[in-house]
Amino acid sequence: MGTGVARGDEIELSKLIDLLNERFGTEFKPGDQLFFESIREDAVADSSLRQAALANTMENFGYVFRKALEGLFIDRMEQNEEITAKFMNEDQFREAVSQQLIKEVYEQIREEAEAANAKAAGTGIVVEGREIGTTVLPDADLKVLARRDERGRILELVSDFTPLHADPDEAFRRHGIAFFQDPAGTRVDVMLAETTFDETAIGRARVMELKPGLAVRVCSPEDLIVYKMVSLRTKDRVDVEGIIKRQGNRLDDRYVENWLHLFEQALDDSTLVAEYRRLRHQLT
Repeated sequence: MGTGVARGDEIELSKLIDLLNERFGTEFKPGDQLFFESIREDAVADSSLRQAALANTMENFGYVFRKALEGLFIDRMEQNEEITAKFMNEDQFREAVSQQLIKEVYEQIREEAEAANAKAAGTGIVVEGREIGTTVLPDADLKVLARRDERGRILELVSDFTPLHADPDEAFRRHGIAFFQDPAGTRVDVMLAETTFDETAIGRARVMELKPGLAVRVCSPEDLIVYKMVSLRTKDRVDVEGIIKRQGNRLDDRYVENWLHLFEQALDDSTLVAEYRRLRHQLT
């Protein structure tokens, strides 16, 4: 549910360890890449950094980001002490890493985040710049949306997973999201419901049998359309088209349009319902 954002010829984080090895003579392995990804993910999930990215040029955002970056490394020191020590003690290494992370984090927030904390009176909708499957960590293999009161149970269920935070419970409490990797190497992002719509989507989730004896609850087509219609990414609009083509007249248009109308008020965007109707007319 969601994919990464292509960034042209820029050096992606997946290539950062190669650049560092070549420039500084280090011998970082592909597994070390997970550490840099975790730093980026913490930064993207940080509400202060999101707001700074949305309100500033990349240059000005860099001043804010550099101040926060040291703390992000310290929080994850136990995950990779070698890289953390090199970042803290070697100025040129720190600058090379900082420049790339500034670019990656800034562009991801700007491309994927909605206007932070937009709120419409009486609608019960709060938009925090994240939606399931789009805004948060599009690199994840599996995204899970859960109720906030299920935080403790979730931590029990993933107790044999490798957390990508020093303290996943603190990540849940501070950001409403935590990242894990299961024993098979599958990336799992878990987000806690923060809006009335999140809660509604959880309640409407449908059971899908993946194979005999294994069933999971998945987002309904209508709720997935709403999540993706309020996203800024072109990829999500393409996903909406695919859902409409597959579901056709099985879709509950009234439900979708009611929620899109509420999001129009919250986001001060009067185009959502009209665009959904245009796609329905065009594709069915």
